[in-house]
Amino acid sequence: MVDYDKPLGISLLAYLLFALAIVIISATVYIFFYASEFWTIGLLQFMDSRDLRFFVVLCIAFLIVISGIGLLKTSSSGRGLLIVLCLVGGIHGFFVAQSDFPRGLLVIGICVAVLAYMFSSGVSEIFRPMDSRKAVDSIHALESYHRSRSYK
Repeated sequence: MVDYDKPLGISLLAYLLFALAIVIISATVYIFFYASEFWTIGLLQFMDSRDLRFFVVLCIAFLIVISGIGLLKTSSSGRGLLIVLCLVGGIHGFFVAQSDFPRGLLVIGICVAVLAYMFSSGVSEIFRPMDSRKAVDSIHALESYHRSRSYK
């Protein structure tokens, strides 16, 4: 079912999340198999095993995909997952900023911008659960429209 009341920014954000996940997965696989050193900045610096870092980065990428699917379906759980991922990304950006300030600041800025958009009034309204009376009224309006347009 297509939700025409959904802001265009939600769909665009979902497709950007899909593109980001593809880039992350591709880079992770390439670095894991062909580079001598795996990422050791940000939150990954606290993990000793190269395999564990690889697994964590892939899991984050798959969570990004799941969040994008949730956004396209206007699921509140997809929005909640994206908010959690942005908070984790902000913490990661804080640790990255300690070693590479511009890149860490960029990560924090993107996370704050996405969080601000997710908490904006128009977006929050879309993810709010629908009142059951509104749903029943909508069904009745649709049925009456179909009855008035029926061909005899």
